[in-house]
Amino acid sequence: MLIPFSFKHFRCAVLCAEECRKIEATYQIGSTWEENAPIYRDDVAFASGAIISSVAFLESTINELFLNCTFNSENVKELTPEAKQILSDKWKTKEFPEKTMLFKYSQAYGIILKKGIDTNHIACKNVEDLINLRNILVHFKPKWQMTDPITQDEYEISHLIGRFKENIFMTESGNPFFPSKCLGAGCALWAVRSAEEFYLFFFSSIGIKPNTEIDSLRQTIISKSLSYEVRRPES
Repeated sequence: MLIPFSFKHFRCAVLCAEECRKIEATYQIGSTWEENAPIYRDDVAFASGAIISSVAFLESTINELFLNCTFNSENVKELTPEAKQILSDKWKTKEFPEKTMLFKYSQAYGIILKKGIDTNHIACKNVEDLINLRNILVHFKPKWQMTDPITQDEYEISHLIGRFKENIFMTESGNPFFPSKCLGAGCALWAVRSAEEFYLFFFSSIGIKPNTEIDSLRQTIISKSLSYEVRRPES
């Protein structure tokens, strides 16, 4: 029995992003925060979890696609017998399962559609940035940073500035963009959205109907769209 884990990863990402939203909704205008404040540290922890789990969801999903072809599962009934056989043969080689996630997606896309994946598609570009951010976190190496991320972009992620809301606890601080301002509710939601959009792009392209559980899970936080009210201090 093939037991998938991909949607458990997605559920984890959604739950982490929702926790970020709740935490940042408690922010009060005029308050000052330190990086060692428990509430801020929790916010960063949940944001990191959302990023890592979003990528884990995509990695599990593509592995499951190849395995479903190997076992000729009902989940890949839309694919041709030829495509399923080629995908199965790829998976059974010694080195292929250890290839990078995007390499597997690209290979599957090419085998099924007989053309290259559009790497300029916004979903592809966002997922590349998401994977890069995840890799920075998983293989984190502390680096000396200046407060201006444009002139000294040690982690090479300054292009993410403006892509999502910065952590509300650190927006007015003089801290560097990463990790202080980057990791928060906005980034967590962006990670979930980027993973989902790439998932939908890929599976709609190859003709397999996406799992409806994705949409219901996503609505947990995206329906709220992080448009929380910033609370003012009580008089």
